[in-house]
Parts: sequence; C-alpha cells; structure tokens
Amino acid sequence: MDIRTASPRTAPPTSPPSASGPVESAPAAEADTDTGTTAPRRPTADDIALLGFARTIELSARDLYQAALDSGLGDGDLADVFTTLRDNHKEYANRLSGILGVDAPQRRDDALFDELVEGFEGGNATAVATAGIDLEANIVATHTDLIGRLQGVDGLAALASFLVVEARHGTVLADVAGQGDDLDAMLIAGGEPLQPPDGAAAGWRTA
Repeated sequence: MDIRTASPRTAPPTSPPSASGPVESAPAAEADTDTGTTAPRRPTADDIALLGFARTIELSARDLYQAALDSGLGDGDLADVFTTLRDNHKEYANRLSGILGVDAPQRRDDALFDELVEGFEGGNATAVATAGIDLEANIVATHTDLIGRLQGVDGLAALASFLVVEARHGTVLADVAGQGDDLDAMLIAGGEPLQPPDGAAAGWRTA
C-alpha cells in the first residue's frame, strides 16, 4: 500500500499528510455591504470560551496520537503518518493559543482523552487508524458547529483552515485502515460535534 507522508511543520500546515497540493484557507469574513457592519477581528467574550474549547480538543487529539506512537507505532512503517497527524493538531492548538493569548486553556480535555485513548493504544496501526477516523470526523463536525457560533474573524478563519485539513486526515486514515473503498470513511462522513455547555468555562464538554 502506498502510504503518503509529510514531515512535521513549524507553522500551521496548509495541507494534510496525503495532500497532493496546497489547500487554500477559507476567506476571512467581509463587511456586510447592505448594513455597513463589519465582523470584529478579535474574539468576543463568547468566542473566547468556544475557541478555548476547540483548543482543548486539539490538545486531546495531539495526545491521542502521541499515545499511539508511544504504543509502538513510533517505530513502524507508518510512524511519519501518525507523527504528522500529532504535529498538525499540536500546531492548531498553538495557533488558537496565539489568538486567545492569556485566555488560552493550557490543558487537554481529559474526559475526551480518557474516553478514546484505549482505541489508540495497543500498537495496531489498523485499529488506531479506525479510531482516528471517528476522532477526525467528530473534530470536523465540532469545528463546523463552532464556526456557526463565532463572531470574530480571526477565530473563524483559523477553524475553517483546520477543518479542511482535518477532513483529509480522515481520508489518509481510511486508506491506512483498509477502507479505501468505503466512501463514507473516505469522505469522513458521520461526525458528531462535541458540545461545550452554554456559559461554561472554556475546556468543558458534554457527552
């Protein structure tokens, strides 16, 4: 099987491990020409909680792929694939930290990590890839949902650029898992957004 890889990046990546060309980020929101209003660039108070929640999810994904690498995949043929996935999520968390500044939560979502980590341990690449498909689908669904709630352009643009690449993560993982003929898996269909409780502190989640 031809597994496509990419080396880690030092800036937020514009393409996933399997990308054959650059991925354009979603355009920033523009002024409403009918009303004369303009979306704020910086996060609003509500945005801060939502983006903080998104950051804890990205940190959780980073740690889940690290758990896979620590369980033996770091020495296997697919080490570059799983390392790149880990590094992409790490870089997205860093980008959100840059947007949030001192308001950025410094911890992963432990409930999410604990719920999913068993699927990333054991050293079986197919099992990890299968778990990763669901993870990436849910992250894409979550970021899509959050985009509909955000007001600030900086946060909107960041999440839009992340989800384009994270959707392609799922395509790579479907190939690794031997699901290359499964259209739903290849298109990362069926994700469910994780929901932070209304008014809760950044970093919380519900089932």
